[in-house]
Amino acid sequence: FTVKFDQNGLVSSAELDKPLPRLDVFFVFDTSEEMAGAKIDMLNKSLKELPISLRDIIPNANIYFSVLKYGGSPEWIVNEASPGQMLIGWKDLEAGGTLKSNQALAMLLERLQAYSLTKLYDYMPVIILVNANKAEEVDGNVLEQLRKVVWFKHALKIGFAVGDDSDLKMLS
Repeated sequence: FTVKFDQNGLVSSAELDKPLPRLDVFFVFDTSEEMAGAKIDMLNKSLKELPISLRDIIPNANIYFSVLKYGGSPEWIVNEASPGQMLIGWKDLEAGGTLKSNQALAMLLERLQAYSLTKLYDYMPVIILVNANKAEEVDGNVLEQLRKVVWFKHALKIGFAVGDDSDLKMLS
């Protein structure tokens, strides 16, 4: 709470100090064997630069990052980290395993449903999907459920196809 006084010592204005608005960025990354070599190296390099760059581009927001990798068993490897927290102890992603896009989409659905019930945001989230592989047949039920979740429906969704074998259908 901030109170401002005029030259006579009278209250001229009072304002509630508002916290910065919240912005969540969800990264969903293909780390399957198809990403080995230069592709995973490029992704790791970008991940080290992007959090700080986004903070500099959007200085008037509290940005939180969550990272879901899905080569082999999908898992959340970063949960609601600030730009600085995300870089502390960051371990480069490694490529390997087979693509598990249905499981990854189901995990994203679960997370967004939970957020829809518990979080209040000033900004809708950003979802960044990177894919270098032909996905197994995507479960239409999971996609339909995802599209009904408010946080997914209104999110800024960005898809990156890496290489010639990317599944453009999954990215759209």
